[in-house]
Amino acid sequence: MKAGPSASRSDAAAAPSIVKVAISDAGSVVCIEGRGTMRQSPTVREFICRLLGADAGTVDLDLGACTYLDSTFLGCILDLHKHYGTTRPPRFKVTATPAQARKLFGSTRLDMVLNISDTCAPVNGAWHTLPTKAVDAREVARHVMQCHRFLSEVEGPNQAAFARIADQMGKEMLNAE
Repeated sequence: MKAGPSASRSDAAAAPSIVKVAISDAGSVVCIEGRGTMRQSPTVREFICRLLGADAGTVDLDLGACTYLDSTFLGCILDLHKHYGTTRPPRFKVTATPAQARKLFGSTRLDMVLNISDTCAPVNGAWHTLPTKAVDAREVARHVMQCHRFLSEVEGPNQAAFARIADQMGKEMLNAE
């Protein structure tokens, strides 16, 4: 699924994907440069959950340099928001300009659901690249299914399509067992 109307498949495919992390005064910043896809989302989710599960302050997911988010990554962000972005105070937030947020989230209406700020926590020290971990094919399928299930819970033009994808993947996983 395209993240925004101006994103084309060829542009998205050409963009590199880099996930960087750094320490901030409040906790950590995770930055997505280029594409955020199902390839990076399990690693990003696990890393952020590990940080926030250890009470390591807050995490800002910086999308200022992000050019594209696929539906799996969008569902991953929604899941992180549900677990950590609805606490008081929120421990997880997305940072992007209003224009970037519309581009990345507008078609799914997630810009109306997520904690989005145009200000990212200042970074203390160096950025480090977070390598994408190899994930078992069944785990990837489960992750993709769950992310689409989360998206199917958000009212919007793609809600039914996300539900169909999650349902079909669930059936395929049951048949493969």
